[in-house]
Amino acid sequence: MRAAAHAAHSLAQPRGWFAASPPCSIALRSSACRRGGKAATALGDGSSGPGSVDGRGGDAGGSNTPGGNLASAATQFKPPLAPPTATLGKPRRIPHAAGEGAGAVAAAAAEEVPAGAVQAESAVPWGGVVALAATAAMICSIDRAAMSVAILPMAQQFDWSDTIKGEINGLFFMGYTITNLVGGYLSATVGAKRTLGTGVVVWSFFTMLTPAAAATRAMPLLLGTRFLMGCGEGTAYPCVQSVVKGWVPPGSRSRALTMVYGGGQIGTILALLTAPLIIERLGWPAVFLVYGSLGMVWMVFWQTMVGEVPPLFKQREQEQQAAADASTQAASPETGSTGGAARSSSGGSSSGGSSSGGSSSGGSSTGSSGGGSSSGSGSGNSSAWLAPSDPMPSLFKLPWRRFLTNRAFIGLMCAHSMFGSGHYIILSWLPSFYSDVFHLDVSSSATLSIFPWVASAVVSASSGWIADTLVNNGTLTTTQTRKLMQSAGMLLPAACLLVLADAQDGLGLETAIPLMIGSVALGGFQSAGFASNHQDIAGDRYAPVLFGVTNALSSLVGSASVYATGVLLDAGNSWSAVWTLVAGMYVFGTAGYLLLGSGERQFE
Repeated sequence: MRAAAHAAHSLAQPRGWFAASPPCSIALRSSACRRGGKAATALGDGSSGPGSVDGRGGDAGGSNTPGGNLASAATQFKPPLAPPTATLGKPRRIPHAAGEGAGAVAAAAAEEVPAGAVQAESAVPWGGVVALAATAAMICSIDRAAMSVAILPMAQQFDWSDTIKGEINGLFFMGYTITNLVGGYLSATVGAKRTLGTGVVVWSFFTMLTPAAAATRAMPLLLGTRFLMGCGEGTAYPCVQSVVKGWVPPGSRSRALTMVYGGGQIGTILALLTAPLIIERLGWPAVFLVYGSLGMVWMVFWQTMVGEVPPLFKQREQEQQAAADASTQAASPETGSTGGAARSSSGGSSSGGSSSGGSSSGGSSTGSSGGGSSSGSGSGNSSAWLAPSDPMPSLFKLPWRRFLTNRAFIGLMCAHSMFGSGHYIILSWLPSFYSDVFHLDVSSSATLSIFPWVASAVVSASSGWIADTLVNNGTLTTTQTRKLMQSAGMLLPAACLLVLADAQDGLGLETAIPLMIGSVALGGFQSAGFASNHQDIAGDRYAPVLFGVTNALSSLVGSASVYATGVLLDAGNSWSAVWTLVAGMYVFGTAGYLLLGSGERQFE
């Protein structure tokens, strides 16, 4: 009876509510709490993180007495099915486990959550958030691919050589490189919602500005516009890593990432399909105006439907607070604490208890509701980003030496940069290849360029399900699965390109089309290879940063490769040399990844 009364009292106090996490090994890092150290909670490795977000399983052990099993209460929680809505309106401080002992945990500096920031339910589940992220990737690819089609009539109108075409495409990727370096860091500190939303608005604006810049015939102005458009797009994929890390359960992350990458491939398809029609009816400037407006429309949905605080980060904050409360009670059982965690007799759920005697934080702290939810905070008006267990250090204080000397990360950089370079060459030059070699018009060249990306989207989406199945069923380890997928995603395309290059002299359109489809489609397997590997090797804070580094390197090498392709074509008009170069990149990237790559956690 006393326990039931205590549970009812706890439910009536929204400020003391902490929606407990799913049953997982919170792993207070063995004796960290006993030593008074910080309660470090690991999220997302698939084995010890919150592998389920439905909140079922695991009873909260322990006792309501001061001498009860508080360690058990601190490490196992089961959320109620319908947590009450948190009290809104008063700024609160969310503690981080960043100090020494429970008092320091409660007093650790964290960002204030303004009124209305915490709600029990969100506007969309995690699948909806992933769908919006995939749509952003689709728009990103649409805007990027627009130039590969529009540049054909633009080159005729402005009398551009292949070298100039290479400069225009290359400057885009140069800007893309710069924001990849900082995009991951900003998404982990400022927040994925803000960073991605700002990036979409920036690249959409400069996409719409492109026709005006080209009309001036001032090449520096056009190059600057393309550069700034690239800066906006460079934030997209690093932010996706943060979105997946914060919203998607660990067991579903490979398929979530491949959904996003599939969205990017669908965007390329749509651009190649619709751009010729728009050019034919409205002229090439309309391509940039129509495509640029898509990002502005997307921003309305992103801003209103997605919250700023990822639910999985909210769960971990609640776990840390509960662990800190239990540590305080264990250290001072005589202080009159209410003890352990109040447990309801209904469903074995538990809520974090509140200390009745002298809060060490100097004020009450409250957890956000909806701990078992897989979606963001519904309002989307919070200015606080709940960072992982430790605050992200400044960009210059990140462990760069550890990153850049780690074998697994070096292998990842090798694979990403080589695949990305080949991908950018094909994306930028494929319509020109059909136009130059087979003398096709803009519409026919763009239409034939669609088929490889359609097939790639199918393969990419399938690869995530295959990879998750292989790992979850215990057929292969994560390392073996990543290397298998990466080998298929680079060696098979390399073989197609080598055949294409060797048959250049007597090449017919009926031969070129299936070979090009194979080279692009089979590359979709890399979505479950290196493209998902950042989540494997990096801790909660570092996956977006590491993705930004590898994507920046890929863009930098790709920018040089796209420009070099134009120079190479102007010098000898040899498409055979271009495809041989891409195949060589793929083989080199695969060798580096097989030698150095890993699917095991490297950084915490």
